[in-house]
Amino acid sequence: MEKRTVTREMIVDTAAYLLEENGGIKSVTLREIAKRLGCAHTNLYNYFGSLTEIYWEVAGWILSRMISELKAKEHREGVQEGDVFRLLSHFADFSIDHPGWYQFLWLEALVGEPSQHVIEILKRPTDYICDSVRMTAGVELPEEKVVQIGDIMFSYTYGEISTWIHQRISNDSRAVFQTRIDTNLHLIYSLMLQNIEQ
Repeated sequence: MEKRTVTREMIVDTAAYLLEENGGIKSVTLREIAKRLGCAHTNLYNYFGSLTEIYWEVAGWILSRMISELKAKEHREGVQEGDVFRLLSHFADFSIDHPGWYQFLWLEALVGEPSQHVIEILKRPTDYICDSVRMTAGVELPEEKVVQIGDIMFSYTYGEISTWIHQRISNDSRAVFQTRIDTNLHLIYSLMLQNIEQ
């Protein structure tokens, strides 16, 4: 095999696209990543200590891309930043468009510890959801309620996406599926705010 120069970024990109193609971790090995890059698998150890370390970097890469796409979409469509419903709708869109990444991020067991850089990235979606809840509420909410509302709305969306991706629901069209999520999120949000006001 002809030796090829690779970079850390090339390794992460390649692993991410293999995870998408394979629908998750299965068959995504150091050898498979190296084969796709056209180098020996031992070359990868110049940049990463293990396959697990690559997986954590890819998790950060995917989440960064998801948030970046959301911000670009908000800018393009002139949507006010902080709309929690748009945020979760985009999460659903992104997940449906990338089921392999969804499987990897939310359903695979990742072992080991991520780097501090990746830990910061992993916190961004939660922070973004909480910020959006604060902005969408229109009233000042106690911090524990902000976190609770964000958690419940995210968990509901996560569950719906999982049933869609794993084909555990009726054959609704994507539009019907997304309308149901949007309608239910508004209902959940409204009920939770009413509960706080009582």
